[in-house]
Amino acid sequence: ALIFGVVFVSILITPYGDKLSEFLPFVGKSDEHNIEFRKNLLENSLSVIEKNPFFGSADYMSNDELLSLKSGGEGGIVDIVNSYIAIALSGGLVGLALFVGIFLAAGLSVYSGFKISPLDGDQKALGRALFSVLTGILFIIYTVSSISFVPVIYWLVCGLCISYNSLVFRRNI
Repeated sequence: ALIFGVVFVSILITPYGDKLSEFLPFVGKSDEHNIEFRKNLLENSLSVIEKNPFFGSADYMSNDELLSLKSGGEGGIVDIVNSYIAIALSGGLVGLALFVGIFLAAGLSVYSGFKISPLDGDQKALGRALFSVLTGILFIIYTVSSISFVPVIYWLVCGLCISYNSLVFRRNI
């Protein structure tokens, strides 16, 4: 950590330090548009969710609030970069509760298995790792869309969390 600190301060002193600080989140100016877009997306999406709060809407993309966020001109798209917002828009608060409930059940499953596992065994380390990965996924899907391989990863980790609980209970009975 000390070496990293010395190298980091040394870089900040050089002319490259100004360029580097421009790319730091919430400090530099290069990512200002992205932060503003995410803020507007949240505000506009909440007003769309208020129109159909329980079960969402199949045509949520045709709302004026979301169309105002269209990028790329007339033929552009609205990039919903938050998985929770995307689920709440299409499935409403009921769909969002079911989605988050799966992660909550997986987290509680790991936690209950973690509590009964031996204090110094590999089971405890595995439980810590799974819980950390699951928590990280919950933060990451706040900033990414559920496209491509992202859902495969989070459903796989949820399955591993449930399996961990079964493994711990079988070994400790």
